[in-house]
Amino acid sequence: MISRERIVVSHPRPLDALLYDRYGRYIKGLTERVLEINTGLCEFEFVPEGYEIILPEVVEEKPRETIKLWD
Repeated sequence: MISRERIVVSHPRPLDALLYDRYGRYIKGLTERVLEINTGLCEFEFVPEGYEIILPEVVEEKPRETIKLWD
């Protein structure tokens, strides 16, 4: 079973701003995943106060190896 966090919105905010504050950075595809999990959330321009959102588990990606072409 995948563990998912539930949060309750304290004041109306755009979803992407709420996710940035929660994770501290933008994560590619996260907004889309949140909208898939929380049906009906896409109907709001701003997530309303008191709305409960289920957040998906975010797996950290390994940093890409840097390749030097010249010394």
